[in-house]
Amino acid sequence: MTETEIYLIAATVCSPFFAVFAQRTIEDYKQERQRKLQLFKLLYATAHSPTGEDFVNAFNLVRIEFRKDKDIVKYWEEYLAILTPSATPTTEAEHMESTLRRTDILYKLIGAISKKVGMDLDGLHLKNSLYAPQAWSNIQKLETSLKIGLNDWLSGNSRPKFEAHVVDHTTDDM
Repeated sequence: MTETEIYLIAATVCSPFFAVFAQRTIEDYKQERQRKLQLFKLLYATAHSPTGEDFVNAFNLVRIEFRKDKDIVKYWEEYLAILTPSATPTTEAEHMESTLRRTDILYKLIGAISKKVGMDLDGLHLKNSLYAPQAWSNIQKLETSLKIGLNDWLSGNSRPKFEAHVVDHTTDDM
């Protein structure tokens, strides 16, 4: 057997392994990119409701999916630090400042992710281009208020208020 025949046999035996390895590497890359793109889309779609389950789940996955991207991890850590402050704002001005800072960092995070997934949208564009009806905010506030009230009532911290009204039913009303 000549040297050329040995190389030919080796290439014939090894080529399926290399082909499978190459295909697997390409599929892994595509899946990773798809996960990151899906995560970006979910964060983008739910950015106006940062207490919603979808947003919270997506936010928590950012640290895992983008662990190698220093800028994204930095914004993620900043946003997380703002979400768990050591002292809650006491004045209305402090609350507004905290809200604006939190919003700015969130859109910087989403902007950095958009660049990573090839969308290349800056945070300011994202901040100004999302639509969220005022009714959603009103419903969220009402649901929160109802849940707090129900919790207080069930725990015995408050009592429901009932008012009695006397209605005079005369024969003229019928």
